[in-house]
Amino acid sequence: MAGRPSKAPPALDPDAANGVESPPGGCRVGAGATHAHKHQRQPMLARMARVEGHVHAIREMLAEDRPCGEVLIQLAAVRAAINQVARLVFEDHLDSCVHSAADAGDVGAELASLKLALSGYFSF
Repeated sequence: MAGRPSKAPPALDPDAANGVESPPGGCRVGAGATHAHKHQRQPMLARMARVEGHVHAIREMLAEDRPCGEVLIQLAAVRAAINQVARLVFEDHLDSCVHSAADAGDVGAELASLKLALSGYFSF
């Protein structure tokens, strides 16, 4: 989309915040090392577009002073949709990053990176 940055803002991109750029289609492993492979991002992008629309609709519901119960139900739906995107990211990571690391004989570093990412995801 025109006018939008192609990468996540630095606050949401841990690599950018640390001054490290991840390669397109590659995951960071260990201390800045990378491996390159293709990710299947299109299903994730499609789901996130729906989430964005849903969030906008919830904002409208709040502006219209809709009942709290209705808003909470919609918020729960957005949370479930984001969890589905997270599941897709995780599955893609296993299918691409971990598989590639195993082929390269470096699965230990990739699993350590995955554990770190999952600990951040679940520490809400």
